[in-house]
Amino acid sequence: MNFVSAKTSRPVRLLGLSTAVANANDMASWLKVRDSGLFNFPSSVRPVPLEMYIDGFADNMGFCPLMKSMNKPAYLAIKTHSPTKPVLIFVASRRQTRLTALDIIHLCGMEDNPRRFLKMDEDELQQAISLAKDETLKLSLQFGIGLHHAGLVDSDRRISHELFASNKIQILIATSTLAWGVNLPAHLVIVKGTQFFDAKIEAYKDMDLTDVLQMMGRAGRPAFDTSGIAMVFTKESTKPFYKYFLNSGFPVESSLHKVIDDHLGAEITARTIKSRQEALDFLTWTFLFRRIHFNPTYYGIEDPSDEGINKWLVNLVDGAINNLDTSGCLNMYQDGRLGPTEFLKVSSYYYMSHKTMRHFLRHMKPRAAFKECLQWICSAIEYDELPVRHNEDLVNIEMSKEMRFPGEEMGLVMWDPHVKAYLLIQAFLSRVDLPIADYIQDTWTVLDQTLRILQAAIDTVTILGHLSTVMTLIRLMQCIKQACWFDDDPISTLPGLDLKKLPSNHPSRTSEDGMASLRDEYFDGVDKLTTLDQVGRMKGDKLEGFVKRLNVNRAYQKEFLRVAKSLPVADINVDHAQGNPTVTVNLVHKNPGMTKDFKMYTPKFHKVQKESWFVIIGDVEKDEIIALSRCSPRAANGGRGRGGNSDVSIKATLNIEAKYLGREVMLYCINDALDIRYQMEITL
Repeated sequence: MNFVSAKTSRPVRLLGLSTAVANANDMASWLKVRDSGLFNFPSSVRPVPLEMYIDGFADNMGFCPLMKSMNKPAYLAIKTHSPTKPVLIFVASRRQTRLTALDIIHLCGMEDNPRRFLKMDEDELQQAISLAKDETLKLSLQFGIGLHHAGLVDSDRRISHELFASNKIQILIATSTLAWGVNLPAHLVIVKGTQFFDAKIEAYKDMDLTDVLQMMGRAGRPAFDTSGIAMVFTKESTKPFYKYFLNSGFPVESSLHKVIDDHLGAEITARTIKSRQEALDFLTWTFLFRRIHFNPTYYGIEDPSDEGINKWLVNLVDGAINNLDTSGCLNMYQDGRLGPTEFLKVSSYYYMSHKTMRHFLRHMKPRAAFKECLQWICSAIEYDELPVRHNEDLVNIEMSKEMRFPGEEMGLVMWDPHVKAYLLIQAFLSRVDLPIADYIQDTWTVLDQTLRILQAAIDTVTILGHLSTVMTLIRLMQCIKQACWFDDDPISTLPGLDLKKLPSNHPSRTSEDGMASLRDEYFDGVDKLTTLDQVGRMKGDKLEGFVKRLNVNRAYQKEFLRVAKSLPVADINVDHAQGNPTVTVNLVHKNPGMTKDFKMYTPKFHKVQKESWFVIIGDVEKDEIIALSRCSPRAANGGRGRGGNSDVSIKATLNIEAKYLGREVMLYCINDALDIRYQMEITL
């Protein structure tokens, strides 16, 4: 922002807030904050003063015995410091929430009053237990203890959250994610262990100090307490570290050098950087530039002289440029200028790693199969951070046996996050129950990335010009949004129907792009090749008769009719004169039941999807894509017409290169969430 401010001669006001840091002056200087604008608050300024204790435990124990050895001290700390007030216990893993709860329950059992932490009557307790799904949670609630971690279903997390917030239970055992995501203060906070298992290094590593500070910050409830207490249980060897840095603050260092490739790529795309020298100039505005002079050892700089640091910066920029070039993302001209390729523009637009683009360009090909497209998506670098927990490789091996495409086909080890993503997406498409509760949240994590990666993949293949592969990727997108396979009948995704797949020995019903419809022998009494478009155009008695022939579950018939009347069926109008390089396509809604906010029917996808279309011009014989555009509906004059949808405009304009003019081609309009598409031949 300061770089932009200098270039535009317009001042930018910056406000920075942080936890305790040892180099606040450094950060203020980098942000160009004057001394009068820097405020450093001691812990005494806290609305509720914090008492801090750090306890050390033996270094020579394994992780699980170490965690177990902390349970009794935690219990005694509760009795001493917070016998009747709320207590938060943070642990390193979901498994540890369960083990810690069971140990505390055991210790409670040796007391005269084993339910000392329970603050509600029996009727209220039984109601909470009847609503809970997790067995350990059901047991722990009886002793006034709640659990909170991402592996629980939403309703179980909500039960623990609400009971603790209303003081119905006294203890909540949670993973560190609660410290960042939910505002639940307590009188006493216990951080039970400062290590967690990192699947990437297949070993235990120390938590970030900021995580520990965030957990400790939950201690002390304004308006309820005059003081808060935080206890950190750690190994004896790390006790001095926490004792020093929790009081004095930890120096903030830059991580830019680890991800410099994508940042420079984004600036090159924005044309902020056009040469190596401008890339070096850009770095002088960063926090990295300041810190390498103050702490060169941290960044691996062997020669701390000005010349040595300059050489390190030059090598850093050269390495980033070479990496972008290797990924096919950079144009390097003879005069030294740097320019983005179309692939770098795609990468930057979707916030994708250039390494994902490199993988796409190495593997994408014409007429790719559905399985290959799915593997491309799951191989994206963006899934590197998908958590793989202890022993989940065994879960993946068992899951792989049940999936249509075994995980081994990825050519990676079974604890690789990309294999896990491959299996979770397949399980989602098959609508099967997941083997462990942790995988439910992991599936949402995967799906949050999937659509963005798919969009980037479609744009990449469009640049490469492979029509059939674009069609398969669009079909994959439809399958993701509907939670179905390419050979499931599209009609069967409607309310009250079960997905039906073709037998494995049956000749495929699909065309090359996988978008035809199931034969009538799999839906008794339904006309041959009934499509969603035909269903959307049915009216009155015809639609109700169709529902009866489908044997739609009576409880779902009303919902089926509502969804059928809201399917985004449309008439297509093409405005184009032969030889004109511009093709304008208008889609006019023909279904009066379309919702005003253009929400699509995607009942299994965890986020609302709005109506969107791909408009494609392609040469089928040459398997060549000529133009692609995305378009979404917009209501004219901010509303809908008297007739329902007459004022809704869905318009796409495609520009055609001169070399394609005169060709006979196909024009496709394809919905990105439902298997609805229209096609026609046109002459360019």
